[in-house]
Amino acid sequence: MQSSVFESLGTRPGIPTGGLWPWVIVAASVPVGLGLARLVVHAFRRAASVVARRTATPWDEKLLDAAIGPMTRCLGVLLTAGLARMTRVGQELVVDLRSILSALFIGGVAWLLMRVVGILTEVLDARAVRHLEEGSESSRGLRTQARVLERVARVLLVIVAGARVVGPRAARWWDGGRGALRVRARNVA
Repeated sequence: MQSSVFESLGTRPGIPTGGLWPWVIVAASVPVGLGLARLVVHAFRRAASVVARRTATPWDEKLLDAAIGPMTRCLGVLLTAGLARMTRVGQELVVDLRSILSALFIGGVAWLLMRVVGILTEVLDARAVRHLEEGSESSRGLRTQARVLERVARVLLVIVAGARVVGPRAARWWDGGRGALRVRARNVA
């Protein structure tokens, strides 16, 4: 009985499903998944740049440029894992590497959010410089506040992303109420 998509589809046209072929498919899923992610993000960029050119704000094009790398990483992880799961070997491998794949995905989301925070700071800074040139004294304080808020937001993003990556594994080992590490008992039969 076949337990994966590829194996059930492969039996009809005569594609071999045993031996080395599942490993070849898993290995091929990495470049194919990353390549598909680049193509999808490129198509998204072209469509979004048409919309961004029609607006008068300068930050939307910066935001679009900043989002390309993180979007490619997140989509690449999702597509690679999805393609690798087409075989039984790939399903087991994705389950075994789930923590690494989720860390890569969470890192991509955190990267995107850090870039958004940086762009928002640049927009606030440009606005403060305009007000400073017009003679406003409060714009120096605005620039300082923008830089401080940027650093605080970045530190919070790193803490939250790190907690999301480490949290599930640490929760398995940490006994929340007593403050002691649990020792896993092995079944010895």
